[in-house]
Amino acid sequence: MRGRSPEGNNLGAAELARFGEYLRLCGCSERTLEGYAEMLRPFFRYAAERGARSLGEVTRDDVVAYPTALFYAVGGRGKPLAPATQSKRLTALKSFYRFLAKYQLVLVDPTADLELPKDVRALPRVLSRRERDQLFALCDRATVLGYRDRTILEVLYATGLRSSELVELAIPDVRLDEGLVTVRQGKGKKDRTVPLGKVAAAYLREYLAHIRPRLVVGWNGGAHRRQSAQFRPRDQAGHVFLTKSGRPFCREVLEGQFQFWVERAGLAGHVVPHSLRHTCATDMLRGGADMRHLAELLGHARMRTTQRYTHVVKKDLKRVHGKCHPRERLPLDDVRFRPRAGEAPDAEGEAQP
Repeated sequence: MRGRSPEGNNLGAAELARFGEYLRLCGCSERTLEGYAEMLRPFFRYAAERGARSLGEVTRDDVVAYPTALFYAVGGRGKPLAPATQSKRLTALKSFYRFLAKYQLVLVDPTADLELPKDVRALPRVLSRRERDQLFALCDRATVLGYRDRTILEVLYATGLRSSELVELAIPDVRLDEGLVTVRQGKGKKDRTVPLGKVAAAYLREYLAHIRPRLVVGWNGGAHRRQSAQFRPRDQAGHVFLTKSGRPFCREVLEGQFQFWVERAGLAGHVVPHSLRHTCATDMLRGGADMRHLAELLGHARMRTTQRYTHVVKKDLKRVHGKCHPRERLPLDDVRFRPRAGEAPDAEGEAQP
């Protein structure tokens, strides 16, 4: 029988570090590494509680029981784990043990026969036009911070950028004369160029001309911080969007600010920055956008990822088909069967070649 390890809290730490080095060499971003660590640490605690003193002592029985443990687990807000989170943890675990077995860090892969649940991801939360307008309208465009916030919302909705991509956006990546922005090292470390649209471009032009210069030197209740010879701007990389202290946004700060907007707007449900990305994609599909163009806009490596948006707009597909397909414009009289004179219609039930 396995004994409880006094160093159970460190179980898997060394192997996780090796796994991180491997993923980094494969070109994965630091955010991806953090995501794997977040998904795997609960399993390390679970295995230690079951008496494993090393990952090599984890048995198939431990792994088989883990999905049940996840089903009854409670998340950070005191709610059960979402099915998608359970699936992500199991997928990360299989990838992790596959790596350990490949490089002989464990003798046996106990997850080899573990069946993953079917894709149970919830459909994206999409904002209605009323909700979107309600969210945008609460930003006071007569103030420095209010105009900045409105510009952020307009750019997110127009481009479908991820929050991590928006906060890394730099001034040289914005080409206002062409109405384009270039996303550097997006998901999968790929660059892409996306259109801004005329409204977002107009907001961004005003923001860069009149708002950002005030934020660069710090903004405190409408009073500029005087710039001296010793003062260095906090933004050395030329990020587009800055906080009131002149520092670039990070993803966590942006998500916290977004939650503030959502609460003020009184929007129900789980609304996050990614919701504007979903809303952008859905509204474009409803407008008849081509799936390949949409995948390029969103930076999807696989068309299957883009196709999940078709489930959101399934009720609109018939309307879009009727509007966009050229055959829908044909008069129905042209398809009627008109037999030639003297040629009788086929007898009912007669076999046809």
